[in-house]
Formats: sequence, C-alpha cells, structure tokens
Amino acid sequence: MKILVACEYSGIVRDAFIKRGHDAWSCDILPSEGDPKNNHKHLQYDVNYALDLHDDWDMIIAFPPCTFLCSSGQRWMNDPRYPNRHEDQRHALEFVQRIWAYDCKYICIENPIGVLSTKFMKPSQYIQPYQFGHDACKKTCLWLKGLPNLVPTSDMTKEDVTYVTLSNGRRFSKWDYDCSKLPHSQRGKARSKFWEGVADAMADQWNMIPPKRLITLSKPSSVCTNDYALQGSYKKISLQDLCKQMGISHTRM
Repeated sequence: MKILVACEYSGIVRDAFIKRGHDAWSCDILPSEGDPKNNHKHLQYDVNYALDLHDDWDMIIAFPPCTFLCSSGQRWMNDPRYPNRHEDQRHALEFVQRIWAYDCKYICIENPIGVLSTKFMKPSQYIQPYQFGHDACKKTCLWLKGLPNLVPTSDMTKEDVTYVTLSNGRRFSKWDYDCSKLPHSQRGKARSKFWEGVADAMADQWNMIPPKRLITLSKPSSVCTNDYALQGSYKKISLQDLCKQMGISHTRM
C-alpha cells in the first residue's frame, strides 16, 4: 500500500510499514529523524501539500499537532498573553477535519485526550503505551476509518508501570516524570515521540491487501486470477504462477 504518515518526523510509523514491504512516506515541516536508509521517503513540507499534490494514498495515519487541541492546553484559552488561542484552535480542528474527509479508504488520526472528543467526534479507541510493551502511561485517542481497533500486544497492566511518588503524595509514571524534568524546549518533543510498540502493532494489524488492479495485455492471454482481470480467454491459476509467467516478482503485503 501507499501510505502517508502525516505530521511525523521521527519516522517510527513510516519505518514500521516500510519494514513490512509498504510504500510508506512520512511528512512534516521538520527533517526526518528516522532510519537513515528510509529518510529519502520523507516529504519535508506542509502536510496540506501532500494532500493536494497526491491523490493516490491507500492509507493515511496522522498525528496532528496537539498544542491547541489537548486538555492540558485549554487553561491558556482565555489568557490575555495568547490572544489568538481560539483562532489557532479553530485552524487545528479544520486541519483534522480535512484529513478525515480526504478520499482515502483507511484513515487513522491520533491525539491525546482533548477537545477533539467533543468538537470533532468521539474516538474509535483509547490505547495506552503499556498495552504495547512500554513502561509508561499516556491515554491516547485513535479515530479510525475503515480500520479495526488495535489489539494490545502486551499483557502489561497499569500496575506494571514504574511510578514516581512525590512528597505531596502525587504519583506519576516515571516516563511522565522524566519528561517533566527536561528543559522546556525539549519537553514537548519528548512527550510527542510515538511508541515503537504501537507502530509495530499498526503495521502488523493494518497490513491490508492492496486495492485490486486491472492489467490489460496487448494480446489475448490464457491466464486469469481472482485478483487480476486479463483480456482474452482464460483459466484460473494462482497469483504466484501468474507472476512467474509474466516475469514479475510476487510479494504479499
């Protein structure tokens, strides 16, 4: 499949799908920090251009910036120091809605708990990183179109996560606590980095069969399969045998 991983510069999700044979591309205004051998498959520009210039994406997995959408940012909405906060949130919501409305069979939008649940729609699923083998808590929403809910790949529970308890009795996962101790300029990047275990689950569980293709031969053929329609008389053979006869490689997605 041809997959757009929107608003991703880490390359984590892109690389997981490439590893499984897909034509996956990340897109972000920042340069890619993923596997160097895959960084040529990074579109370093506004995601809107990727949507405008390409109309053949089979799947879109999007990570819209959560600055104006997450619950933690709502306390600044009426702060006089940020007079454009409501307008910024409106643009962020319009961006999410544009991705969702794109003519693509499979779409996933990821975001933390926030206003999307009330101003966009209820999530299809909530996930936690510990469900996929990570020692952390971060309740995350997934909005899914044409895709099944992710199935957890780890038997970890919330109680298996490492916690830090402060002197006032408040308890945080160690991952959350470590992020909070970073300089402010690094904190957001650390918190937004996606989880490799979830990326692997996406690539394994959303390993959809590519759309059917139509191949037209220049002369009648004696072969036909359920997946490929060929002109002329035919008989049914396997796709693997067909590819051998046509001299092309056969790779299952």
